[in-house]
Amino acid sequence: MMDIIGDTTKFKLAANQDVYAISRTIETRVRNYLRVHVKNPGLISEDQYTELYPNGSHIGVMYGLPKVHKRGNPMRPICSAVGTATYQLGKFVAKIIQPTAVSTHGTDLNDTFQFVSQLRDLDFQESIMASFDVQSLFTNVPLAETIDVCMDKLYREEAVSVDDVSPIMSHILSSFLLMDRILQERSSPLQRSHPLATIN
Repeated sequence: MMDIIGDTTKFKLAANQDVYAISRTIETRVRNYLRVHVKNPGLISEDQYTELYPNGSHIGVMYGLPKVHKRGNPMRPICSAVGTATYQLGKFVAKIIQPTAVSTHGTDLNDTFQFVSQLRDLDFQESIMASFDVQSLFTNVPLAETIDVCMDKLYREEAVSVDDVSPIMSHILSSFLLMDRILQERSSPLQRSHPLATIN
């Protein structure tokens, strides 16, 4: 885990290690953004505003789970975003962009069972099956490109105003996390347990 946190292209030690102060600052920033740029222009209802309004939030916590099926048991980084100031907002935006994330080419999967079901229908006589191991996939998802791809897809499908959603995503995806009681600032990766990370 320290190798992942030590990668300065993805994480940096937060200059301010006051977890409470940083948590309150993020919460205040999200509250103000919601009020001024989302609620006041009428983009959401009063009930939605109340649901999205963060109160008593905390910093995301990063920990590792061992990959027992791999040699040396490397750690899979998990960042719990539940209870963070942007968690409910992330769930809200995930619902908006989810319909545009579904592949029209049948390349998206819901689970392993669907994958096995699709394999049964294939003829492997003339084919070769390959599997690629992507190391630290979720800690390597670049923030700016992720937002650009989502916004481009939303714009092309006219699902929602890109001007409304893009700044919200920037607020959601850029934040801090705790690991071993040390506050880290993420340079660009997407949290593994964040609602937006589950979109196929």
